[in-house]
Amino acid sequence: QRDHGTLIRQAMARLEEGGTLIFSTNFRRFQMDEGVASAFNVADVTGWSIDRDFARNQRIHRCYFIRHQKS
Repeated sequence: QRDHGTLIRQAMARLEEGGTLIFSTNFRRFQMDEGVASAFNVADVTGWSIDRDFARNQRIHRCYFIRHQKS
């Protein structure tokens, strides 16, 4: 939780404009850094990423697609 903002910003600095960073965590109380959410297009795709075998526990992980904002 503590360092994810820095990690995401560093990865995004190396990602091409059309690329997508897939960020996933199993920290159950995870909250996306507000600075990341305002600097990039962040889509919570957790529901899409959970396999049917784990559907009974939606809090198994969190997953996001992160892209550069269009200029």
